[in-house]
Amino acid sequence: MPQPPRILGAQDYLQQSLDRGLPVAVVIGGPDSGKQLLLRRFLQDQEVSHAAHLTAPTRDSHAFLERVLEQLGFEPFQSSTEELQKLLGVFACHEAAQGRRTVIVLEDAQDFGPYVLDTVRALVLQSPQEPASLCFVLTGSPNLHRILDSAGLSELQELTRSRYSLDEPDAAPEVDADDSVLRPALEITLQGKIMDRLVIDQPRVMIGRHSQNDLVLDSLFISRHHALLVGRADGIYAVDLRSTNGTFVNGNGVQRYALKDGDVLQIGHYRLRYCEPLGARLPTRADEEDDHADTGVLGPQAIAS
Repeated sequence: MPQPPRILGAQDYLQQSLDRGLPVAVVIGGPDSGKQLLLRRFLQDQEVSHAAHLTAPTRDSHAFLERVLEQLGFEPFQSSTEELQKLLGVFACHEAAQGRRTVIVLEDAQDFGPYVLDTVRALVLQSPQEPASLCFVLTGSPNLHRILDSAGLSELQELTRSRYSLDEPDAAPEVDADDSVLRPALEITLQGKIMDRLVIDQPRVMIGRHSQNDLVLDSLFISRHHALLVGRADGIYAVDLRSTNGTFVNGNGVQRYALKDGDVLQIGHYRLRYCEPLGARLPTRADEEDDHADTGVLGPQAIAS
């Protein structure tokens, strides 16, 4: 089922926070904004080594740390709050040295109480390395804004300045009725035969073999959600969604690539020639999705062909 744009945008925000190694990400939304759906998708899709997801708020720092450590695989034991905090910090730093991130999710963070949030502050500040060894994801109601901006959490304010609101309306792209000739397009070929031409008239174009993609390419060598075309202010980018067989532009494997007129994307055995007419008006909104299980694997010869 396609996800609402704000959910996809929030996933993009959380992914960027992880990619940049930020210690805190904040998502704000009302009761029906989709926060639980967002977290479920985020935790399913992310390749994080360790994650603790706290759904029942506590106002006690000791209980908070015990619950986090238990979800990270530690057996319950008698220790002081300071010892538990140190253990969590040492564990996260050790894992970070091995290239593994530790993510801690606080659902309805505004209900956890000042002592727990102060513990979050202390854990963030005791791990100054970049990227951060611990990544906290805080979700909550609009009241969380006031709590994070309070004087007691002043040391966290710079780190929580970037927040994503699920309640803000999405701006619909303005598209004239007969402006397809002014839009970029993809010319789709298979084994030298032109199969279709897709006008890019929306902010994001999901490509893959699943029927819910914007451009469906029917092949077991293509991931269910394989690649994404993203409209930015400076142009259109091709983004590989951690696909099994990769995304290629002009024969070179890419993760993210700014497309130019005449570039040829190769996805599986399909070739997609990017055509950008003079004066093209580009969409400017982007989201990313990742789902590539059950995908066949192309051999080196097939990829090179």
